[in-house]
Amino acid sequence: MIEELTLRGGQDEYIDASSNANYVLACDYRIGYDENILQVRWLRYGSPVYVWRASSNNPSGRIEVLIGREDASERVWGMTSIRFKVDIGTMSEPLLGLVDTYPTNDPHNLHFTRLEYSLAGNYTCEVVTQDSSERASYDLHVVAKKATKSRAPDDVKYITDYEDEETEVHFENAKCTLVWSFRTPAIFPRPNITCGYFSLMSNEVEERLPAGLTMHQFSNGSWQASFENTHVQVADIPKDMRLGCTVKVPKTSYKEVVMPEDDFRVDSLIDSAGCPSLEFEDAEVLVSISDATTTCRGDYLSSTRDEPAIARLRCPPGHEAVFRNGETRRHWVQELSCLTYEQTWRSLVNEDQPSLGEMFSAEDLPTCHLVVNAGYSVASQIWTLALTTALALALAHNL
Repeated sequence: MIEELTLRGGQDEYIDASSNANYVLACDYRIGYDENILQVRWLRYGSPVYVWRASSNNPSGRIEVLIGREDASERVWGMTSIRFKVDIGTMSEPLLGLVDTYPTNDPHNLHFTRLEYSLAGNYTCEVVTQDSSERASYDLHVVAKKATKSRAPDDVKYITDYEDEETEVHFENAKCTLVWSFRTPAIFPRPNITCGYFSLMSNEVEERLPAGLTMHQFSNGSWQASFENTHVQVADIPKDMRLGCTVKVPKTSYKEVVMPEDDFRVDSLIDSAGCPSLEFEDAEVLVSISDATTTCRGDYLSSTRDEPAIARLRCPPGHEAVFRNGETRRHWVQELSCLTYEQTWRSLVNEDQPSLGEMFSAEDLPTCHLVVNAGYSVASQIWTLALTTALALALAHNL
């Protein structure tokens, strides 16, 4: 009999309380040719709140709305033209003033005239004929993308948009660390929140970050999520990602992305792609860099966009360079240049055209070996070792 229970008027399956849309909670039903509708009743959390009754004298039916006045075990129902008493037990009145009691079309549906957060709840539509009845339920969610700033957190049950001061990132240059703080407004129902490394490509948090997120519930049932001063190393943040949180409301398509205010300095730190670090594990090569600064990722950025960073590679004093082909050099020095936009080290051939040299590869590096002075013979080495041993033995004997 009941075909579908849907929310009409918006683009999503929740009411946006900040919009001007005309929302209708519609109960679509189908009956047989010889079957008569007696009434359509709406219940909220199991309690009747709205009744439409079919009448032979009124083809469109008449609408009965509970006004909430109690007289012992009886309640008074307001009707279009008459009033009567009926023993119905306990009732509630959450929809008074929020629902159109004289809709032009489909009077058996709930036509919302005022969008407030109190509309949220579990609704049941009951269609009653002379032979049977059938029920269907719908969880109605209400969110708002703009908040009324005059309302205190304990008085609200909604989602609001996010102010800049609610999520902040501070940069500690000495430690290459971002200090991240985050706070939501009061939200109802309890949201699902994921914080971490947010991908600008997928619009999702790709990797969770243990930021110490806590959830606080206010007396009205709404929730607030927050964390303070979470330290994140810039080098740990994948390039092309940012720190961010996604806020989602269960059973709805509502999604809010919460990110710190755009900061070119922080963005450039995360995405900085300069000249690669010149650190070599297998070669004792000394490296000195000029005309460049170091990023938090260990890369080098030239002091200016147009000029290259210059690197000088050499062996430590007293060492000689030994190449793979067996060639040795006592005073080996290699100069490299790197333009930031190239992100590649090249042999420095001409300072006026630094990018025209061959690309540098760590595989071309020599190994640095300690050189024994020619005047320092093997016999001298043995005599020095013997003398050192004797002195050590004498010192031990005196002790």
